[in-house]
Amino acid sequence: MIRTVSAQLFTISPMSSQKLSELSVCLGSIVLDSAVLTQARFDFSKSNEECAMMLNEVKLMANSKLNKQYPLVDFSKLSNV
Repeated sequence: MIRTVSAQLFTISPMSSQKLSELSVCLGSIVLDSAVLTQARFDFSKSNEECAMMLNEVKLMANSKLNKQYPLVDFSKLSNV
């Protein structure tokens, strides 16, 4: 989820996107190291559904805030560049 947000944020704020990417790498390493130490197994199917719902909510909130702050900018055209 963090990587998806980071990728979508890149055109608006490259520095924030980079920081989120670094955070994602660190968190991923922690999860994988923990899994190795505990011999855990992961089932991401349920969490992927939840993440998709959360990401959609975050996108709606971000779009709403951007549209309020910058009513004359068409962000959909900017993201397709």
